[in-house]
Amino acid sequence: SIANPATTPLVVDATNKNLTLKVDGVVSDTISLTEKTYSSSAAIVSELQQKINADQKIGSLGVVVSYFDNGYDGYLILTSGNYGKNSKVEIQGGTASSAFVKLGLALGQVFSGEDVAGTINGEKATGAGLFLTGNDGNSTTAGLKLKVELTNAVLQAGKDATIKVFRGVAAQAQDLVNSLTKDTDGTFARRTKALQLQVDDIKSQIDEMNQRMELKRQRLVDKFSEMESIIGQLNSQSAYLSNALASLSSTFGSSNNNNGNSGNG
Repeated sequence: SIANPATTPLVVDATNKNLTLKVDGVVSDTISLTEKTYSSSAAIVSELQQKINADQKIGSLGVVVSYFDNGYDGYLILTSGNYGKNSKVEIQGGTASSAFVKLGLALGQVFSGEDVAGTINGEKATGAGLFLTGNDGNSTTAGLKLKVELTNAVLQAGKDATIKVFRGVAAQAQDLVNSLTKDTDGTFARRTKALQLQVDDIKSQIDEMNQRMELKRQRLVDKFSEMESIIGQLNSQSAYLSNALASLSSTFGSSNNNNGNSGNG
């Protein structure tokens, strides 16, 4: 603690003006306070706040400086702008011309933040800082992320809040994609299955037509073979008849010659 600057002004000089802080794991540069006499807690809080905000390493981490006044004395409070169990502000020893003793921070206590804890509609959820996230694999809460800003003062037994969930554009787009691409009953799967059934049906018709054509071809081949056999038989009969006629012609010719010779004698 430090004496109330309003009654006991706080003098910062070259021997006690520097401090180094570690905020959420990030170490600051050496922060140097302006050498002067501070006659109020507001003045030292304002000076320290400005110098922390100006630091290149921790200035963007939202550290808040405040002062708790007991009346006769008080103490400075440095609070990280982040939340969760990994959030804390620590003093770094070994700083030359350290201001920690002068500011009452040398024996100060360090408190880590806490992750929010709770359930969502009775389902377990994971807390990280201010955010309570539904566990993966839980069909009721998966993908749900809540920012909890309730303080201990307003918490009560039972339900602390009622949440209405509206599916956003991204979720609706994902549902649409899922409905199109599901392996079993998605639109693409059903369409592919329907087209495959049509292809199978057409293939079956082609196979049946090929079978009929093969049967017809075989019948034509059989008929052609039968016709060739008949033609062969007719050719044989024709040759036989031709030979028979030739033989008869030869026989009649010889008979006429003999009759003629007999008459002349």
